[in-house]
Amino acid sequence: MSPQAKPLSQHVPPSPCASRQAPQHSDSDRANQEQREDSLPTKTLHRLLPTSWLAQRLNISVMTIERLRAQRSPDIPPHITIGKSIRYDERVVEAWLQNKMGLRAPLPIDAPVAV
Repeated sequence: MSPQAKPLSQHVPPSPCASRQAPQHSDSDRANQEQREDSLPTKTLHRLLPTSWLAQRLNISVMTIERLRAQRSPDIPPHITIGKSIRYDERVVEAWLQNKMGLRAPLPIDAPVAV
């Protein structure tokens, strides 16, 4: 380091956030937060998988799945659209397959609705 250069820490002013402390919460605030969390419906997160996964699972081409989806065919399971992305809930696909094979497994209650 040259004699004129100062360490970087002398050039950078401290962040205004660095001096702030986290707000203190009372016991009643914590109890209210826990009560709110307990009252929220609990949903299990499921794996949302791409069309390529479904094609492999059903042993058909991605193009066939896309064609059937465009035709709104009942010959493919329900899908979820997130932006331009199409996803399939693994649990819903397995229930759909069992139903198609005559095992009559009902679709899960929180199954997505094809759009």
